[in-house]
Amino acid sequence: MLLYEYVTSEGSDQCYSSSSRVPSQGARGTKFQEENKQQFRHTQTKTGLKKGRKAESSTGKDDIIERKLPKEDEEQSSHTQTKTGIKKGREAESSTWKNDIMETKLPKEDEEQSRHTQTKRGLKKARKAEMSTLNDDIIEAIKVNCKRCHSDVMAQINKVAVCYRDMATLLRENWLNDVIINAYLELIHLKSRTDGRAAKIYPFLSQWYQFVTLKGATLMERWARNTDLASYEWLLFPVNTNAHWFLIGFQPKSKTIASFDSLHGENELDMELAIDALAVMWKKKYGMPFVCQAKVVPVPRQKNSYDCGVYLCYFAYYLSIQPDAEEIPDIDSKEYRHRMVLDLYRGSLML
Repeated sequence: MLLYEYVTSEGSDQCYSSSSRVPSQGARGTKFQEENKQQFRHTQTKTGLKKGRKAESSTGKDDIIERKLPKEDEEQSSHTQTKTGIKKGREAESSTWKNDIMETKLPKEDEEQSRHTQTKRGLKKARKAEMSTLNDDIIEAIKVNCKRCHSDVMAQINKVAVCYRDMATLLRENWLNDVIINAYLELIHLKSRTDGRAAKIYPFLSQWYQFVTLKGATLMERWARNTDLASYEWLLFPVNTNAHWFLIGFQPKSKTIASFDSLHGENELDMELAIDALAVMWKKKYGMPFVCQAKVVPVPRQKNSYDCGVYLCYFAYYLSIQPDAEEIPDIDSKEYRHRMVLDLYRGSLML
């Protein structure tokens, strides 16, 4: 089918046919489509090349990174390990150095401590030896005075006057007299009043036994009228039966009474006398009946016939340091005699 296009010029009615080479709308559309296809192919080609180059570049970079990263990681790891190793090495070296210093110092400190301890021990031994020598000199001087001035008073223990002739009973293998017994028990009493480490002890004079035996227990109420007997740990009654010394003790807090006899006698009658005396004083003092029960405290046995008084004093002393003792250990009676001499000479008791 032939298409005609009429072109009218301004002021002219002339027309032209398609044979005059004016392209039709269909021919131009076809050409445009071809040009568009070529343009699209070109654009696709350029886009593809661009993507390909980009992908190639990305792959290349990744390969480079993959090739570089392990090496860098390895170097970094190696560097970290090196630093860690150097740090550990320095720490180990420092620790070894400190240990060497400590090992160097400790023996020196131990040596100084050892010297200090040895010096203290040496001084202690020297003082002990010096004190022993001094004590021996004191005992020898007392022995001389016992012969030269036996009537002179060596010490005044509260109301008890101790003469040199009394001290002679301690320095010889002999029975102790009433003065030594009462004076030493008074030392224990004074110590218990002034030293918080010692138990409170209240001793009666040794004459209580003869007093109760001859006059009865009723008059004993005057012996302790100003004393709170219940406040003491032990009330002590020294007993002398003309041939033997032993001790009777009453413990107020436990309401028990015991006999401390170095010949292990039962002494039941003598304990009854002490109970009668306590009953009178208790009723006068507290207005109540006296109740107690007997108990047995094992004591050592004397090894001769003359140390009973020494053991009596020792039992009283031991009760002052161990008021709840269930048993009393043995002593060297000769050494304890010397100790009693020194305590009486100084007028104080050493616990």
